[in-house]
Amino acid sequence: MLRIYYSKFLWQTTATVAYKENSTATTDTLSLDMEELELILLKSLILAAWELRDYDDVKIAKQFYDEKRKEYQMSYPSESMILMSQPYEFGTMDGEMKKFDS
Repeated sequence: MLRIYYSKFLWQTTATVAYKENSTATTDTLSLDMEELELILLKSLILAAWELRDYDDVKIAKQFYDEKRKEYQMSYPSESMILMSQPYEFGTMDGEMKKFDS
């Protein structure tokens, strides 16, 4: 489930239960919970309304989507770690100091 971690591997094979980035068979399934599925359907509604040039529906669907997305992000905050860089100084055999970034 996407609640445990964010992933680009949304598809799952039914035979091997392996996760993959893109669907390659008609039997592949999306690994989503109801909250994630609702967000995808709302985003699809926005895109469909845009394609039909029904800009009032685009505006309404976008408001629903933004509201649901905020709720989802509050309920399931990202656990990704912030990449930090810290310089280190190492001495060389000739006594010269070299600075490296981690």
